[in-house]
Amino acid sequence: MRTKKYLIIIIFFISLSSFVAIKNEYNKIQEKLAFLVENLDNATFDPVRVGWQHDYGFAGGGVLNKYEYIRTLFSYEDFQALLHYPIYLSGPHTKNALNLNSEYTFGHYNPKFVSELRNDIKEILSNEYFVKYTKPTIEKYGFLDLLANYKSVYNITINQPKEFEEIKNQYINEIEQQSWQEGSYRSVLPEIIQTSPYWNWGETCYHFWVRRDIDNTKETWIGMINDILNAYK
Repeated sequence: MRTKKYLIIIIFFISLSSFVAIKNEYNKIQEKLAFLVENLDNATFDPVRVGWQHDYGFAGGGVLNKYEYIRTLFSYEDFQALLHYPIYLSGPHTKNALNLNSEYTFGHYNPKFVSELRNDIKEILSNEYFVKYTKPTIEKYGFLDLLANYKSVYNITINQPKEFEEIKNQYINEIEQQSWQEGSYRSVLPEIIQTSPYWNWGETCYHFWVRRDIDNTKETWIGMINDILNAYK
């Protein structure tokens, strides 16, 4: 029995050393992303929004609330500092900070950033041991449920393309005319998003996809989401 126990321990450390060896081959972005996932338990709430500091909890919050935890491990500024090109091509954000208070502009993602981010994530997820090792933590903090929600709303935009185009054009026009109201993202929606299954989260997902269609990164983002959901299924 003792021999068997030692054998199990040896196999575990061989697996661990193999994981580390693979990890050492990562570029700096991949290393930081892997570090982030491995250390989610150490994240603390650090609000970035001005005048709003409510903590929904790491597990229960939406994207922005989760970022207000993640930024204590790996912030937007940290990410941008590792890149030789901008994360955003235009909009209110700078290389040094996110501007979350702009009324009539939004960040247009650099397609190069989104594409390379997807490649980096796919490379990390190709390590089956890493996926198995991190899955409990990813599930614990609700990341897979959050991504599944974004995917379900993406499917609505695909299944109702005419309505999606109308809402997107209304958004573009009202942004340009500076007539878009602060709470319009809660009302300028397809009827299905205004039903109870989508209350208090579907609107932000829908308008995320509106903006991603405008900056031409929509398909890369949904590809990335599918990569993650498929790896952790």
